Amino acid sequence: MSLYLYSGPDTAFTLRTSPEGCPTDIIAWSGTVIELPPTHELVRVLSAKGWLVPAPAGNVSGANPAGGNVSGGKSAKSGKTR
Repeated sequence: MSLYLYSGPDTAFTLRTSPEGCPTDIIAWSGTVIELPPTHELVRVLSAKGWLVPAPAGNVSGANPAGGNVSGGKSAKSGKTR
């Protein structure tokens, strides 16, 4: 799993990382760091759109290190809450 800074529209999606694995729900708010498997097709798609970039070293605010399935709070500029 790798940390990425997400900058697309607020969204949620479900990842299945293996055919027999349990799906993982991801909530991604713009401006937060999320933990994702780097080889997953969704990571490639979001990166190609410019919505996902590797998180700067030491920047783990908003990441869920216990499982990476839910990102942290909203960015201050949006005014939205979880």
